[in-house]
Amino acid sequence: MKCRSMILLSLALAKLAFVGSVWAQATVERTSPLTVAVEVSSQTLYPHEPLQLVIHVKNDTANVITAKESWECFVRYKRAGNGQWKLFHPDRMPMASPVAPSPLTFAPGEEITLTCFLDTDLGGHNVFAEPGQVEIEVSVGRLKSEPVTVTVVQPTGEDKAALDDLEASSMAKYLDMFPARYDYSDDKIGKLSALAEKHSISRYGTHAAYATSLLHIEKGSPDDLQKAREILENLHKKQPSSRALYYLGEIARKQGDKEAMTSYKRAAAAMNDNPYFREQAIQASGGRLRPHLQKSRQ
Repeated sequence: MKCRSMILLSLALAKLAFVGSVWAQATVERTSPLTVAVEVSSQTLYPHEPLQLVIHVKNDTANVITAKESWECFVRYKRAGNGQWKLFHPDRMPMASPVAPSPLTFAPGEEITLTCFLDTDLGGHNVFAEPGQVEIEVSVGRLKSEPVTVTVVQPTGEDKAALDDLEASSMAKYLDMFPARYDYSDDKIGKLSALAEKHSISRYGTHAAYATSLLHIEKGSPDDLQKAREILENLHKKQPSSRALYYLGEIARKQGDKEAMTSYKRAAAAMNDNPYFREQAIQASGGRLRPHLQKSRQ
């Protein structure tokens, strides 16, 4: 999967603690002074839950480094024990044009940050559909991380009941990132909303509620945006979340309220519950995006 939506700049002047995230780091080529680290939203998933990634390309040396790469990331995955790596591309999303290589200078300790995700691959198979271990590696140009292992566990109790309902109704794919990439209608939004309410104490119920809000945001009418706002405010009240704050910022953006959008996204950027939405919010609130990299992605 090509991931160019979030290239951010930070000076690593302190060691940050990320709640609920896991790191894997490796120097790609023995001759490269840059390292690639992968930060994941969770080390353990239930079937059909999406995984978000933040990729850090960092100069760990005491010297100024200039490297010429294509500054976008590609994600590969495989089942543990299976030797065949597969390049991930999200189902129902268009292929983007390659980013041309460009030189980039890193001060000592400086890094750029990109965001990616994994859910349903091209062809309709969810990467995390079955319990077991999945290995993930990321490359940025010629730079490459070491594999990160994520474990998919079988849910029990209310979570198992919610998964059974999602699969029986063919609604599990709407838990993916950007659910509007699938065909949707008021009927399907209603089904997701009903599943969210029925399984409100389940993780799947929370995912279904987020999916419902995103489809309302995609529809974009004043009534739909209000419904999405109510869902997201209730989710954030139940469990404070950078994800809810980020999407509330998206509603404000659609409504033309720049002040509210900036406020929501700054609040999301200050949270450490999910690295992906933290970094998305940092960029959206006027953070560490490099202008020449932004231009190279247009």
